[in-house]
Amino acid sequence: MVRLLERDGLVERRADPSDGRASLVFLTERARNFRPVAAATLANLDRLVVTTLTARGQDEVRDALRRLADL
Repeated sequence: MVRLLERDGLVERRADPSDGRASLVFLTERARNFRPVAAATLANLDRLVVTTLTARGQDEVRDALRRLADL
């Protein structure tokens, strides 16, 4: 995944100064330019969730997403 993001100019790798075997991954300026679009998209999704799902449904979706993130 990082290789693809690097290829597309969205991240750059730098050597980890504390571990010569590792690399650190940083967002590029190009990737940071997507922040307003991502923020607006997430805000829109939040509005849709609030107007579509009950409070219980929102909790269930949130819990499911947390479990997926932990995989």
